[in-house]
Amino acid sequence: DVRREKWTKIKKYKKNDFLVIHGGPPCQPFSNSGKQKGKEDPRDMVPEFFRAVKEMKPDVFCMENVPAFGNKKFEQYLSQQVEKSLGDSYYWCRFYMFAPHFGVPQRRERLFVIGFKNALCLERFKIPTPTHSISNFINDKKNSLKRYLSSYEDNEMETLPKTIGIREAIGLGGGFPDGLAPTFRSGFTGPRNSTSILNGASSQKVFAQLGIWGSGVAASIVEAEAFAPENGHTRLSVQDCSLIQGF
Repeated sequence: DVRREKWTKIKKYKKNDFLVIHGGPPCQPFSNSGKQKGKEDPRDMVPEFFRAVKEMKPDVFCMENVPAFGNKKFEQYLSQQVEKSLGDSYYWCRFYMFAPHFGVPQRRERLFVIGFKNALCLERFKIPTPTHSISNFINDKKNSLKRYLSSYEDNEMETLPKTIGIREAIGLGGGFPDGLAPTFRSGFTGPRNSTSILNGASSQKVFAQLGIWGSGVAASIVEAEAFAPENGHTRLSVQDCSLIQGF
């Protein structure tokens, strides 16, 4: 439980080393798929993240969360947390990244908040530009949010290697079209403690179009192959999910 952690005891190990704090506080208080209670949600650990930064005084911090945390509803709360905990001791920025633009065959959008102790470091920092193109997935290219590519022209994107689809990522053959996977979630989540890795019917529909069974994940590839779904779709294993997420 990070609320009980005294981070100052870790600070003494820093000495002359360069220290970075990188964390992802729970996203449920801010996610569009939840009730968006924000600071009223007992799972909100954003204040604890910035308490860790305040006590350990790292050279750099990086916080990752769902994009909704950067929307109008929560942008003031985010700024308040940074200013309340850190004052003028850090220079920070925020930006979004879309996983398929970096070769990951899964639609995952995230907000990043990065802070530096040194103002010059922030001036030198460059927001990562895409390493891959998703032009081979027309619908995803069309729906790709403009904020990712405001400084990146289409002709530049065309020169980049193409992001592969979910089926190619896990070594499946033809028979179904390939495409990007919906965002995965961890198991045993939500009010029904569902073991599905998908959120809702729309994600299930995407999986069905790709010939993937979306109602559960086997512990291993051997087990997944031993219990094939009756509809002929592919049952995923834990290893498959790792590959699809870029591990």
